[in-house]
Amino acid sequence: HAMVGLGRVVFASSSDQLRSWRRELGIGGKALVAPLPINAVAPDIPVAGPDPELSQDVRAIHERLARGDS
Repeated sequence: HAMVGLGRVVFASSSDQLRSWRRELGIGGKALVAPLPINAVAPDIPVAGPDPELSQDVRAIHERLARGDS
């Protein structure tokens, strides 16, 4: 993204939120992907997020997955 100059990164939820939700849902464990902040990877890219409303939608998806719902 940063290498080709696509501009601002907008995201719904953060890796910190995901780790917290997984702990609360009892599905902690080792992350499959290293949780790096966007600005650690691409320091000069403007970012917007997490979005309070959309992050709750993402949390609901993880809750359904934890219950085994499709």
